[in-house]
Amino acid sequence: MGINNYLIKIGIFLAWLILGVLVNLILKKKLKKVIHNTKNKFDDKLYSISNKFVIVLSVLIGAKYSLREVAGLEKIIDILDMVVLFFLLFLLSVFISDFLIYIFGKYIKRVVEKSKNKLDDKIYEIVNRYLYLILILISLKFSSNLINLTKYNEILKLRKELFIGIDIIIVLLLSIIIIKTVNIIVDEFIGKELEKSGKNHYYTVIPLFKNITRILVWTVAISIIMKEFGYSPVSLLAGMGIIGMGVSFAAKDTIANFLSGLFILFDGPFTVGDRIKTGDLLGEVMEIGIRTTKIKTLDNLVVTIPNSNITNEEVTNYNKPNSKIKVYHSIGVAYESDMIKVKKLILECLEKTDGVLKNPKFSTYFLKFGDFSLDFEIIFWINNFKDKYDILDRLNYILNDRFKEEEIDIPFPIQDVKIIGR
Repeated sequence: MGINNYLIKIGIFLAWLILGVLVNLILKKKLKKVIHNTKNKFDDKLYSISNKFVIVLSVLIGAKYSLREVAGLEKIIDILDMVVLFFLLFLLSVFISDFLIYIFGKYIKRVVEKSKNKLDDKIYEIVNRYLYLILILISLKFSSNLINLTKYNEILKLRKELFIGIDIIIVLLLSIIIIKTVNIIVDEFIGKELEKSGKNHYYTVIPLFKNITRILVWTVAISIIMKEFGYSPVSLLAGMGIIGMGVSFAAKDTIANFLSGLFILFDGPFTVGDRIKTGDLLGEVMEIGIRTTKIKTLDNLVVTIPNSNITNEEVTNYNKPNSKIKVYHSIGVAYESDMIKVKKLILECLEKTDGVLKNPKFSTYFLKFGDFSLDFEIIFWINNFKDKYDILDRLNYILNDRFKEEEIDIPFPIQDVKIIGR
């Protein structure tokens, strides 16, 4: 081929490129005016897509016509024809997808905006965010599938791998949509209903429910992806079952803690925020996990306990059936004291102490003859177990002042030593 022919081919290529740039500029001006007047998001997308593809198509068509008469490049020209066709089909399918999203999206958005429920707004936002990308991938697959590649085995294999990749991405995106949608439904419906009913202990179940949903969805997604690669999920699950038997022996404590965690969550012996006593530990429940429970002690220390330890121990819950508790308090007076008078004074002091409930009625009893004192038992109720020590403090001050006024002694241990023979 002579130098003149090369120059002609280059000229043809440049002409197509310049034509593409000019068409792009004209489209920009015309579409920009239309978009400015309509203020429509669909037009924005169409404008954006048109700009991207016009120059690409111009370059491809220019390359095709420039190489048309060059000997030995028939295969390349044939491939360029297919690429141009692919881009046109892809542009058309994206345009149709955009149009459908615009039409149906506009209708659905109108319905969603009329609804007083915020749940559908959030679900619409999630689906809308990922749906466009899914439709683009479907358009890519659809456009590629329309191209006849029977002559080109290598490209055919490449397309097959591309389809597998597209299917995997679509499965992953759909999994994300399902997980996010379930999370919103759980938070909006279950969470709010439990909040209204006051069953706060079930809030610990919500994270568990979300985790189980996540595991199930990803398990199904991985099974579908495995099928795409030609693996059988059944054989893998069978293999995992054999491995699981071995792991279960090695991790029996972890499994025991997991099952105990489920028992605590569903049976509800205590919830987050409850004050409990288990074994020698007294404190407020901070977190109930699948394997462990965290308790903040009265010394402001966080203790992590395996769930199996809790289910094997006796648990006292100070919040159930409510936070009201009965307080027992002992006091001793000197043997010379008038017991009737002492009892009357104690009841008087209870009456004056803030925080001591009038109903159920407080009471006091002469308990026993102690080694150094006459011992009385004081019994009263308070509204909240957290106020126990503050109320006892107030009561003790009032008792001390009244006993001093009435000259009633509170004895301390003494010993009389007698020396015989002196």
